[in-house]
Amino acid sequence: MAARTIISGQRESFEAMQARDFEPQEITRSDNTGYSLPQFIDRTLFLPRKITFDCALREIVQKKGLARVLDIGCGAGFWSEDLLGGKMGESIEVFGITGRDYRRTDQRPPVEFSRMDEEGRPMFQDSGGRHIYIGYPLDRNSQMDNEHYVVGDIHEVLGDFEEASFDIAVSYQACRYLFDPLRVLKQVYRTLDYRGFAFLESFQLTIFTNDREILTPKEIKGIFAKNGYDVSIGYYEDYPHTRSGLSLRKTKPRLHIPSIVYNDITYSEKEGCKKVTYAFNQ
Repeated sequence: MAARTIISGQRESFEAMQARDFEPQEITRSDNTGYSLPQFIDRTLFLPRKITFDCALREIVQKKGLARVLDIGCGAGFWSEDLLGGKMGESIEVFGITGRDYRRTDQRPPVEFSRMDEEGRPMFQDSGGRHIYIGYPLDRNSQMDNEHYVVGDIHEVLGDFEEASFDIAVSYQACRYLFDPLRVLKQVYRTLDYRGFAFLESFQLTIFTNDREILTPKEIKGIFAKNGYDVSIGYYEDYPHTRSGLSLRKTKPRLHIPSIVYNDITYSEKEGCKKVTYAFNQ
């Protein structure tokens, strides 16, 4: 597939995402995002160890004193702000990337406070009359500054960050809309510091074999492993939901898998956007 076709498709996809009206809860994100991210399975020890986002954050803060976090698809930036307001806030620096600026209430879909539920949590109502629960007010403005809140195409913005800029990269409810997920993954890997982590919810790769069969997450994990990369990819339980995602720990300067190449551009009915598919050259 020609590079010109990919570039054109990416720009078209980003313009469509910018014009799209996302649900309020997708833009604002809840403060339990960290618990909904995939876990990384560390297999370097005698027994496999599950590493969550919180575990990775504590580990890096204890080791380095300051953890640099990248929130990919940060929406309004509330989760990033809440992270800074937490117990380790003074030891964290957070950057966010978003396709549109959602920091102010007038930049987001309108919502109205409805009531407090039985547990004292705020319930908000959108224009369609549906109740939306988030663990903090949806009518708040974000205070993230322009240095830490970056608006643009994720595919392009990641390339503006220097190598080894971050210790942890996270994404929640954003990777499902990526036009070229493998390209984004390579850029995320490049921007991570050595032994840094990525926790990417809803990240998926559609890879075809020569027989036009789609590779399973287990088979994709095997391809990464053969090239020297330890990743956890596939489905996981986040009660009451079953989610997909990818997590990894950086151990090489670059992510390079020559056996996976571009295949085609398809339209995802489920996500309502165009996506690149890949081919596995055995």
